[in-house]
This record gives sequence, C-alpha cells and structure tokens, in this order.
Amino acid sequence: MAYKRPVLTEIFASATLSEGRMGPSELFAFVPKLGELGFRDLEMSGSPPLSGTLSETGVKLVSDTSFRVRCWTEDRRRLVQITPDRLIVNNVVTEGTDYPGWLSFRKDFELALATYEDHVGQLGVEVLELGTIDEISQPAETFRLGSILNCGGQRIPGWYADCKIACDMSLGMGFLKVDRTNDHYKVRVRPASGDQMLTRIESHFVLALEAGADSRIHLDDLHAKSNRHFEELITDYTREEVMGGTSV
Repeated sequence: MAYKRPVLTEIFASATLSEGRMGPSELFAFVPKLGELGFRDLEMSGSPPLSGTLSETGVKLVSDTSFRVRCWTEDRRRLVQITPDRLIVNNVVTEGTDYPGWLSFRKDFELALATYEDHVGQLGVEVLELGTIDEISQPAETFRLGSILNCGGQRIPGWYADCKIACDMSLGMGFLKVDRTNDHYKVRVRPASGDQMLTRIESHFVLALEAGADSRIHLDDLHAKSNRHFEELITDYTREEVMGGTSV
C-alpha cells in the first residue's frame, strides 16, 4: 500500500549464492559491468577475496566471505553490494528525497541478477531475504509507543503499549535450516535531537529456495508478506496522521 509520506528509510534484497559461485575472477569481472549501469562509486572492506597457504601437498586456497565491494550510484541512493557468497541490492531514502517505489527497487534487483548471469554465469540462489528499515519520529512530550505501533495486536505484546521511554524488542518466528523460513523484527526506541523520540523498525523476511526456483517471483512474495506485516504493526494514527493516508 502506498502512502503520501512513507516512513521507509531503506529497503534491501539479499541473494545468498550457491557455494563457490562467485570466486575472485567472477567478482572482479562483475564490478565493471555494474559501473556501466551507473553504480560507479566503489568502496571495499574486509580481506582480499582469496588467500592461501603453501604446504607439502600444495596450495590451500580460502575464500574470505567478509570481503565486500559496495557499488553506489553517484547520488548515494542506490547500491549493489557483492561478497563471495552474496549479492545485495539496496535503495536508501536520504533526507529530502522520496522512496522511489517497489517497482523501481525490483528493477534494480532484477538488473543486478541479470547482469551477473550475462557476464559471469548462471546464478544459483539458495537463500533470499527482503529487509526494510522504517523510522517514525514523535515529540517526546506526548510520545507513547502504543499510539504508533499496534501493541497487543498480532505482532507486538501489549506490555509495550504505554511505553514512553527508550526500549528494545526482538521478535522472530521460524528456524531457517529446519523450517526454511524466518521472519523477524527489531524495534528500537531512543531519544533523538529536538526533543523527539525516534522509533526504528527493522524487518527481515528470509526464505530458503529450492534448486532452480525463480528468485524474482519469490521476492514479490516476500514483498507481499512484508507489506502485510507492516500493516499489522502500525496503528490508524500512523497511517493517517504520520504517513498522511494512502496516495491516489
């Protein structure tokens, strides 16, 4: 559902690749192709993607999954991240800008996958994740968590309804290795500048895919689930007063 003033600050989709899919040569062949699509601002972190040791039996090579390449667009709103075993696409909503919408984000995700497959090889996705970050700022003097989040509803315990101070909660369901799905939230409330209270909601929806499954279709399914859960998390006050009601 589209709102006039959405509180979304970031959305990302992560595809965990089949073991060994993105070695050093594949990873560095992929980066220039992203540059051609406008993702030209590069950052790197972690150790080099491949290291090794020499022994009597030969060279043992180890891929360091902590290595990460971040490819930003110039406006720092669109991002593709690459590790040896993951491909992650982010859209970031910066101050003074609007969320470009699901179709725009989904296009970035599809483009990144298609570019990988065209220039590196057929992609095998084992785990797909969709995550969102929403932030709601309210005057500290009148703040009450139950006014913006549906405490006592399907998702958040009623104990939090009268909370007027900093708090944290972590809620989840499903064990990925057994249930092949995991949904979880992190809610964080903290004092912010200007006598405000900032409520930050991180939502994650994770799905293990069968071999050969179309990750694009499943991403749409995760998006539908994300929207449904968000509607169950918020109150009518948040819908109408904070986010200005639905857009036409």
